[in-house]
Amino acid sequence: MLSELIPATVVEGHDKGRFWTIDTHDVRDRGFVYSSAFASDETVGKILAEEVDAGVDQEEFDYYPFESGYLADPWVNNHLTIGIAAGFVEPLQSTARARISSSRSFSLTC
Repeated sequence: MLSELIPATVVEGHDKGRFWTIDTHDVRDRGFVYSSAFASDETVGKILAEEVDAGVDQEEFDYYPFESGYLADPWVNNHLTIGIAAGFVEPLQSTARARISSSRSFSLTC
């Protein structure tokens, strides 16, 4: 278990992108979001290596490329995207679960 659990996604800006930190019960996940148009994987790997615990090898980092975009039609048949889910893939550990649940309930009353 983490000694200091932060119950939110923490985001810090950097000139090449942004760092994020998400705590779960026993793990602190840390990452960096950036555009390959402005920084290479190698550059970002060095930036991240400087920020995380000493001894982490840059070769151990995982990279998840994706094409950014949004849904042109967020409501199709019985499928409805709510809030930022209509704009990008959000981490499963999101702190916005309660908001999504309440938005879903609200949309069912419309």
